Amino acid sequence: MNTLCTQETTISRRRTLIAAGVLGLATTLGSIPGYTIAHQAGSGNPLRGLTAETLCSGEVSLMPGTSLVLRRVTLQPGTVISPHSHPGPVALHVESGRFGTEFIEGHGTVAQTSQDGLWEVQREIAAGDDVTMYGGDHLFYDGAIHTMRNDGEFPAVLIISTLVETGADEFIWQNQA
Repeated sequence: MNTLCTQETTISRRRTLIAAGVLGLATTLGSIPGYTIAHQAGSGNPLRGLTAETLCSGEVSLMPGTSLVLRRVTLQPGTVISPHSHPGPVALHVESGRFGTEFIEGHGTVAQTSQDGLWEVQREIAAGDDVTMYGGDHLFYDGAIHTMRNDGEFPAVLIISTLVETGADEFIWQNQA
């Protein structure tokens, strides 16, 4: 009986230590460049409704000081991310849901697939274009200023790859008058 008590206490302590370790790791990773998406100073949380999970990242040997980052980004229904740009090229794939973006400056290439997946239309988008994308669609751009939104009923899940200076903020917020 004493062994069972000791075992239960050990398991309970182990769970507490694991929970504390996970919380500490999450807090620490949130303060390390490359594991966070920077917040605009003084504006609350401009990324409210967006969660980002780093799937893989690493420094590119052919481009010292540059990292390739792959993330799964989820936008909850109703989420709107204000105008911003990124410090490097972005390749975005809509895994599921409905994703919208409006280009304020710059250009990109969007590829949209038919609902049955049998064909794909690729076209250039530029400043002033507003695009709604669905699962299977993808977008590439470099240096464009744009917005992000989910005006669908379900979460929009994106797989996003960026090439950035190691440790740099991945969102560059635009001043709004």
